[in-house]
Amino acid sequence: LCLVARDWIWKEFPDLELGHLVSMEGALVSNEVLAFLCVQLGLHKFLDHRDRTLPPRIEAYIRIIRDEACGLWGTDPPKCLADIVESVIGAIYMDGGLASGMAAALTILAPICEALSKWKDEGRYIDLAHPKKTMQELVGSLLLLSSTWEDNFATSTSARQVLEGNSWRPVDPYNSNAVGHVDMNHSTLVAVADASVSVARNRACGIIVALLRSNPALMEKLGDLRRRVESAITAQGKN
Repeated sequence: LCLVARDWIWKEFPDLELGHLVSMEGALVSNEVLAFLCVQLGLHKFLDHRDRTLPPRIEAYIRIIRDEACGLWGTDPPKCLADIVESVIGAIYMDGGLASGMAAALTILAPICEALSKWKDEGRYIDLAHPKKTMQELVGSLLLLSSTWEDNFATSTSARQVLEGNSWRPVDPYNSNAVGHVDMNHSTLVAVADASVSVARNRACGIIVALLRSNPALMEKLGDLRRRVESAITAQGKN
């Protein structure tokens, strides 16, 4: 699967920088993309299991991708959906060999690949990097990503608002949602509440990344601060 994704990206985006190539490959083979493709192909209907909690989780995931514009990293699909896709490709590879396995992988990835090709032809900016990785690349260790449960968050921070869905609301000490928050010097910059820990964390990072990219002056100041902090740490290590 990774071989097919890398080969397709190399041919379709020959001028792509290495960092973007790695990010795109990671996205194409991520659980989020494979789970989406699993549902689009209807493969989830053939899952043989004895987990009573799984059907409602799959139904909830399908409802989210159908009704909400969550973005690539805004969902937390059951891992078994991605496993189904990988198992099908693996079975075809074992039965028909490398060429058949690669053909199957490319066929399954086709809807996503076609969308990326269309965006490229339209001149649209394509960024599939994970928001946490992107935030770390922009500011290093200046910002800290953490997660906890909302009842604990309410008693351990001075933050008064969290983003849930598309709306801000007061922090609720009686809510059991997960909260992903980005802090700087023990002060919370943004906090996102969601039933899923990974979605809360990803959305919090995504908000910070969007803010930095929309404010070059702020990003330049943080970049300068990052360089000074890292230089001081390096100097301290030498001493």
